[in-house]
Amino acid sequence: MSRSSPPAKSPLSRRNAAGCGTSFSKSTVSALCARLDPLVTAWNERPLGEQAFPFVLADALVVKVREQERVRSLAALIAIGINAAGYREILGIQLGDSESENSWAGFFTWLKRRGLSGVDLVVSDAHTGLVAAVQRHFQGCTWQRCQTHLAGDVHALRSVRPPHRPGPSAAVGANVRQPGTQSAGDAGDGL
Repeated sequence: MSRSSPPAKSPLSRRNAAGCGTSFSKSTVSALCARLDPLVTAWNERPLGEQAFPFVLADALVVKVREQERVRSLAALIAIGINAAGYREILGIQLGDSESENSWAGFFTWLKRRGLSGVDLVVSDAHTGLVAAVQRHFQGCTWQRCQTHLAGDVHALRSVRPPHRPGPSAAVGANVRQPGTQSAGDAGDGL
């Protein structure tokens, strides 16, 4: 006589059970998502014209999406605005085929159509498509490389042997933490 063991739970089911004290069936998750979709869409399409956002942070995250019985990678484009009072707000999230200039251009056009205005500074990584779209859609504003991406790129330099990588990373970190342009310039002389 053989005993059958219960079906193994997926890692997601185990995480849900650990975090929520219970697990959810696929149909429950689908039903919850169907109820959330209109709320998320309304939030993501809300007007942005009530205030200016002088500072915008832009980045993308590559996600796996199931479409027509297959899974493919898409770029989740996201922008966070900082208003004049210093409050941050997610301006919108949109899926694009990639981080190409065309994907970013469509994203920025969508944000501007919803009322995004008053942009003086855009901070992002140095992806060429993103930088080109910023220059085209926010003419006259300043673009700045994200310090976190810069530090990560310096740390990953292939020309610096791994045991020596902490030195340049620490130097860049010390430079970006300077309180003003004069001290940053002085610290940069050591790079």
